[in-house]
Formats: sequence, C-alpha cells, structure tokens
Amino acid sequence: MKRLFNIIPWFVILLNLPCLYYIAKILITKGGTWGFGLMILPFLFGSSLFIIPSIMKIKRNDDVVSLNVFNVIGLIIVLIILNLLNF
Repeated sequence: MKRLFNIIPWFVILLNLPCLYYIAKILITKGGTWGFGLMILPFLFGSSLFIIPSIMKIKRNDDVVSLNVFNVIGLIIVLIILNLLNF
C-alpha cells in the first residue's frame, strides 16, 4: 500500500501536464473566439492546484495521511477533468 501512495503523486503531476497546456493555450488565445474557453479555466486551475501536495509528498519520505488523501482526491479530479476534455 505504501508503494501505491508513492506512485500516485507522480500520476497526478504527469496527468496535470495536459491541463497546464490547456491553461496556457486558453490564456494565450484570451479564451478563444467567443470566450467559451474561460468557462473551463477555473476547473483547470483547480485541478492544477493538486500539484502542490503531490510535490510535498514526493519530497517527504514519511507517510502523511492527509497528503495521501489529497493526492487520491486530486487524481480522481484530474481524471474526471481529462475525461471531460476528451483527452
């Protein structure tokens, strides 16, 4: 089980890379032609905030339950957002 909790933060970081790409793309194009890209932007920012507990878990060697919970929740949310984006 410890090994699984050590792998989940890496998945969260790797799965957030497409979200970071979409954030940059939306900000560069100023939301697209009609600005509909700005509606998805808060969800992408919210999912990219889960990078912080993932990095904290990778840097810490001890097993912290709260970081494990945040990483599992972050992984689920990132998977849902990527599914909504049809990635």
